[in-house]
Amino acid sequence: MSAAPLPVNEADRLAALAGLDIMDSDPDPRFDSFVKLAADLYGVPIALVTLVDRKRQWFKAKTGLQTRQTTRESAFCAHAILNPSGVMVVEDATRDPRFADNPLVLGDPNIRFYAGAVIRAASGHAMGTLCLMDRSPRTLDEAGRERLQELAGGVSALLDLHRRAANLQRAATRDALTGLANRGMFDHRLDQAVAGAGPTNPCALLLLDLDRFKAVNDTLGHAAGDTLLKEVATRLTGAVRTSDVCARIGGDEFAVLMTEAADEAAAAAMAARIGDSLSQPVLLEGVLTVPQASIGIALCPHDATTAGGLFRTADQSLYQAKRGRHAGPHFAAGSAARELSRTSNGDLRNAV
Repeated sequence: MSAAPLPVNEADRLAALAGLDIMDSDPDPRFDSFVKLAADLYGVPIALVTLVDRKRQWFKAKTGLQTRQTTRESAFCAHAILNPSGVMVVEDATRDPRFADNPLVLGDPNIRFYAGAVIRAASGHAMGTLCLMDRSPRTLDEAGRERLQELAGGVSALLDLHRRAANLQRAATRDALTGLANRGMFDHRLDQAVAGAGPTNPCALLLLDLDRFKAVNDTLGHAAGDTLLKEVATRLTGAVRTSDVCARIGGDEFAVLMTEAADEAAAAAMAARIGDSLSQPVLLEGVLTVPQASIGIALCPHDATTAGGLFRTADQSLYQAKRGRHAGPHFAAGSAARELSRTSNGDLRNAV
C-alpha cells in the first residue's frame, strides 16, 4: 500500500481544517443530504463527505458505511486532495498500484471504484472530498465528473457556512482575549448548575482576582497585561478538571464552576491547585514576574441557593481573602464565606 505524500501546504491546510471547528462534530442533516443525493445520482452504495486530518480520515457525512473514520494511510481521499482542482477517479482499485493491497480494497468495504471531488475551505485549502465508492469496477465520464465537482462545491459552501456560524457562536460565548467562557456563557452554566444542585450533589463557585494587575499595566504596558491574562487562562485551564467551567468575567477577574465532586474539601483543593499553578514566574516584556491572586469560594446549596446569592457569597469570600493575603493561605473557620488567599515569595513591586 502506497501512502499519499503530504501536500506542500500541509501545515496551513491543517490549520484551516482546525479553524472549521467541525472534526468529531455531531451529524448534520445538511451534509447528509449531499451524500444521499450523490449516492442516488450515481447509483453507488457508498458516498461520503470526508475530512483528511493529520493521521486520519473522518467522515462528516456518510451513507452505506458504518465506520466514522479510517487511517490517513489507507485513505483514497488523501491522494485526491493532492489535486484540489480535479476529480480523482479509480476505475478498478485492484489494478491501481497505489491501492491494490489496501485493506479497504482487500477487505470490508471491498472498494473497487472510487471517485472523489475535493471540498475546500474558504482559504482554498483542500479539506477532504465528496466521494463515491462501489464494490464493482466502473467508469465516470466527463459530465459525471463535472456534476460531482458541482456537488463538492456545495459542500465547500456549507463548510464555510458552518465556520461562520461557529465563529459567531464563539464570539457570543467566548472571551476574545483568553478563549475562556465569557460572563454570559458562565452565567448560563451557573444557572443550570444551581438548578440541579442539592445537598448530595453540590456545586462550587470559585472567584479569582489578580493582585496588583494594575501595576503590571502601568509599569510594563497593556500588552504585558494581556500576556499575563492569557497565561493565567492557560494555567487555570490546566489546573481544573474537564468537567469544570473556566471563565474570564471581568478585566482581571476569573471564575471556575465545579459541578462534579464539588464539596468543601474539593473546592479548597481546587483553589490550592490553582494557586500552585499561578505561583510560577512569567516573563513579561523581559521582566520575570510572579503572578499573585486571591480566590473566594462559595458552595450551593450550603452558602446560597441562587446564582446571584452564590456570586455575592463568593465575592465576600474573595474580599476576605484579599484582606488576609499577607497572612498566607487562610480559611475562615465556621463561616459560610470560605476563602483562600494564595501568595508567593515574590513581590510585583520588586519584580518590575
